[in-house]
This record gives sequence, structure tokens and C-alpha cells, in this order.
Amino acid sequence: RHVLDKLRIYHHYIDTCGSKNTAQCYPKKDVYICPQKKILKGSGRWYTKGNGSKYENQVKHYKTSACKSCPVKAVCTRNKNRKLIERSQYAEAVEANTKRIL
Repeated sequence: RHVLDKLRIYHHYIDTCGSKNTAQCYPKKDVYICPQKKILKGSGRWYTKGNGSKYENQVKHYKTSACKSCPVKAVCTRNKNRKLIERSQYAEAVEANTKRIL
């Protein structure tokens, strides 16, 4: 059970950057849709995360300028500019594994 709780926390953090709100992911369209129905577009680039450690991986960033005027921004993110979602290259495998073990 302890491992499952850690996996749920890790999975939630990766997909929502720690927010209690969830954004729906549409990987085939390379977008997320936030609870306010705004589209967070992918940058189209993969970034290396891990700073030279042996656990480096690739992530994509998703964001929108709609956050600046969003009425629930303070609930959704602590970032002063906008919400940033990172999606790991392993996100689909993590999601499939989570479904399999839960």
C-alpha cells in the first residue's frame, strides 16, 4: 500500500505540477485542457530534466497565456505568470502501470 500511495502522489505531481486541480491530457493532440476549459499547448520540444544525474529524463512543457486573467489562478498554481505542466517521456507507461496495479 505504501508504494501505491507514493505512485499516486508521484503521478498526480507529474500531471498537475502539484495543483489540486486536474487538467485533462490529450497526448495525440499534444494538449491539456484545464478545468476552466482553456487549452495548454505543448511547446513542441523535449527538455532534459535531471541536471546531469543518472536519472535524467525528457519532459515536455504545457502552458497557456489564459492564466493571466483566470478567476481561479490562485487555486490552480502558485506561479505568478501561469501554470506549467510537465509531461515525462514515461507518462503513458506510468499511467498504464497505475491502471494495471490499482
